[in-house]
Amino acid sequence: MAVLVITDGKIYIDGYNLSCSFNELNVDIAAEMKDTTTFCTSGTRAFIPGLQGVSFSGKALQDFDDSVVGNQSIDHTVWDLIGASTASIMSVARQGNAMGDVAYAFKGVAAQIQPVQGAVGDLAEFTISGQSSVTRIVRGVVAALGTKVASGTGTAFNLGPVLAGQKVYSTLHVVRPVTTGTMTVVVESDSLEAMGTPTTQLTFTQVTNAIGAQWKEAAGPITDTWWRAKWTVAGGGSYPVFVVIAVL
Repeated sequence: MAVLVITDGKIYIDGYNLSCSFNELNVDIAAEMKDTTTFCTSGTRAFIPGLQGVSFSGKALQDFDDSVVGNQSIDHTVWDLIGASTASIMSVARQGNAMGDVAYAFKGVAAQIQPVQGAVGDLAEFTISGQSSVTRIVRGVVAALGTKVASGTGTAFNLGPVLAGQKVYSTLHVVRPVTTGTMTVVVESDSLEAMGTPTTQLTFTQVTNAIGAQWKEAAGPITDTWWRAKWTVAGGGSYPVFVVIAVL
């Protein structure tokens, strides 16, 4: 058993990489337990799982500096998330510095912030908390990361087949692109690691010069077991991305 220390976690919310602002993150996954106790349960309680939900909370170092164009402060970024009518796409990882690192993704609504915290002499901090909305949390792997300036493919991972009743999921986060062209990202599958005859299973909307995030999913059955991300950059540009793929 490996003992792990969190030193370089990754936190992506929509088109923002907030990793360097946060120093604490908690993601709690739970299913409501429904009481099915009857006279025939031998004098004991009986339960079955109900609806699944995710709650999250985090703490970050406060920043109010919006002077850098295209790089708004953490306060501005988080403020815009509170009570938003559309759930944010969130991807988190304990490490997330290499393809294949375990990552989690979900859609969440930020319900509460404390924008100013601390006593005299303390670092200025704020906290945020909220819940998942509509979608389940998925556990997958980092399939692409870093700045893309040319077309390429990620490492293929054996995530297994998508059985009937399951889905393949993927999130794409694009952070502050600098471009005069476009980038298209797809998720491919194949029966072999070499990916000699890949099939495109998910296609993200083409990215131009805007930050943002996308969530894609497709229902099984899909018999292929190997999965990878592929990106096509045309017309120049620079695209900082973070992609997660999950099958469950």
